[in-house]
Amino acid sequence: MNDIEDFIKDIRKINEKYVQNNCNGSLGENSNNFMIKSGKIPILISAPHAVRQIRKGKIKGAETLTGPIVEILCAKTGSNGIIRTCNLGDDPNSENEGVSLAYKNAILKTIEEKQIGCMIEIHGCKDDYPFEIDVGTNYGLNINSEDEYLKIITEQLRVVGNTTVDCIFDASSKTIVSNYINKHSKVPCFQIELCRSLRCDASRLEKLMNSLEIIVHKLSQQIEPNKRFDEPTI
Repeated sequence: MNDIEDFIKDIRKINEKYVQNNCNGSLGENSNNFMIKSGKIPILISAPHAVRQIRKGKIKGAETLTGPIVEILCAKTGSNGIIRTCNLGDDPNSENEGVSLAYKNAILKTIEEKQIGCMIEIHGCKDDYPFEIDVGTNYGLNINSEDEYLKIITEQLRVVGNTTVDCIFDASSKTIVSNYINKHSKVPCFQIELCRSLRCDASRLEKLMNSLEIIVHKLSQQIEPNKRFDEPTI
């Protein structure tokens, strides 16, 4: 078996829990509808739409393979992660209350406990947009105008596909996870929308994963030590 076949096999195995119950997933042992991955580097990666969600009373499809993408990235890079694993009629990207707020509060708790210096959120979109990847920054506001971070992300993603910034998915709404988390933590937060063909073509997905892994490592190196391991003063 070659590397690409092994990669596909791993992705499919990880994805089994997300496609359960018609892509609504299932609750974990702690009854939360999300899973936390504990890591060692000051990066947090989020996938709030790994399973279906309910937005304004309408069922929205799961964003295929965003859950496995985050799981693999966390395993390979030592990042922290949070992935929504069950649809409880919620959508963390469209409301700031109830189960959706619990997802955001879990992120804020992880940021504090793990001294997170940057959050990346992985989303999926259709193929009929004028890009293959759109990086949402709320026109720089959600990322604290960290231009070097943005440069790292866009340079690596452009190796994979046509990449835009704030083209359609600008993450400007106050209910968007990356917007909300930045406003409540001051941590730079990037929303990355990946078109379906990038996620569902094995060779393109493997290339994407390699670029995302490079992004995580480079961002981790950019985060200042005093932001990561700040000691209390006496």
